[in-house]
Amino acid sequence: MEVFILRFNDYRAENFIPSEMICVDESISRWYGQGGGWINAGLPHYVAIDRKPKNGCEIQDSCCGVSWIMLRLKIVKEEEDYSSTDIEEKGAVMVHGVKVLKELISQWTGSGRLVCADSYFASVQAAEVMEQEGLKFIGVVKTTMKMFPMKNLQSIELEKRGDRVGLVRRKEEGDCDLLAFAWMDRERRYFICSGSNMSDGEPNIRQRFRQEDEEDNAEPNNITLIIEQPKACELYYSYCAMVDRHNRCRQKDLNLERKLVTKDWSKRINISLLSICVIDTWLAYSGILVDKTEKNRRIFMVTLPKN
Repeated sequence: MEVFILRFNDYRAENFIPSEMICVDESISRWYGQGGGWINAGLPHYVAIDRKPKNGCEIQDSCCGVSWIMLRLKIVKEEEDYSSTDIEEKGAVMVHGVKVLKELISQWTGSGRLVCADSYFASVQAAEVMEQEGLKFIGVVKTTMKMFPMKNLQSIELEKRGDRVGLVRRKEEGDCDLLAFAWMDRERRYFICSGSNMSDGEPNIRQRFRQEDEEDNAEPNNITLIIEQPKACELYYSYCAMVDRHNRCRQKDLNLERKLVTKDWSKRINISLLSICVIDTWLAYSGILVDKTEKNRRIFMVTLPKN
């Protein structure tokens, strides 16, 4: 199993050139087998979280932010792989999510790409490490608050959707290297950023049903919400959900994990990997043959394998 995963990663890294955007997130390989003490009989690690639609083995992954094609996969094999506990690496204390983030993007260090990550990976340290690796970073901060100016941002009132406030960190030379900001949607959302700014971006447009008539049992109206957002938010929300979209294609459209039910753990993992390969093949085909524009075709450039 280990050898297969390593070969899978090496093949992806050598033969596909991703876009300038990389999304980092998690996927679930759904498990139908027994739980409890039986998990120790062969499961690498069983994840059951209320906010996750599926239970099973978690796979931490990175994908191209434009084509959705998966780039690197890391199977969570034990509780420590999922923990947010700080670890020591080369004499420095590092948040566990940052360590995983480095593993998932190591193939593209120094390329200047923009990495978008959710709250499991995002922190001030993550932005600093990405800068050291020659990459830009945007992430939502929820759990890892170390060095993040949360109290300062919370103390500033935001009245309506679209309002924003930010703080910058300056180097000794006076240049800004990090931006921490809050943006108001239904609630405040906090970001750490080293790859964009607070200038006006394209507004976030949503269609929602609202009951505007005060009469009882009145029919709701379909209205358009236009929410102003900074450029950093526009970039983040344009690319942060690409792994989720890939997962939806695999779990809902392709549906192999439901059609091929198994209680054998090695079969389950291989079925999930096969599903990922099938979706990636379809995405590459669509990008090369269906989209004829030269600009987008460059995203799907491939190189011949060595020998």
